[in-house]
Amino acid sequence: YHKLGITAGALVRRNFTNKWSAQFEILYIQKGSIHNPDPNSGDYFYYLLKLDYIEVPVLIKYEYKKILFESGIGFGRLIFENENADNVDITGQRPFNKYEVSVQLGAGYPLLKNFEANVRYSYSALPIRPIPGTDYFLNFGHSHNNGICITLKYLFGKN
Repeated sequence: YHKLGITAGALVRRNFTNKWSAQFEILYIQKGSIHNPDPNSGDYFYYLLKLDYIEVPVLIKYEYKKILFESGIGFGRLIFENENADNVDITGQRPFNKYEVSVQLGAGYPLLKNFEANVRYSYSALPIRPIPGTDYFLNFGHSHNNGICITLKYLFGKN
């Protein structure tokens, strides 16, 4: 996890009981990676990947002692990509899939009135692009998005 990105969006939460709820979100989320050179160790390679998605997570939430545990799936649409290796733009040479399906696990905790802190792990269920010479559907290599997202939410209309 070497690259920071922005996550912003809106959500709707529906309580089923005092412990169980469902949540639907629409997010703009930046994903990608970066590798900076380390000349002291003989590493001169630079790599930057920027992937921007519109993502729609659908989550089931369970509250236990004020902690909101969540699990679900996310459906993403790639809206921007940029790839750079050793300061050469290589965007589009190995195109990325336009759609992503991810598995998501997380937890949230209420803070001040109407604020909630949240940490979520996300992992692509399918590769985001094939690695040359590999089986596309059975490849669990480096062609997946995975990330940790830390957010602060403001909840409108919470009692």
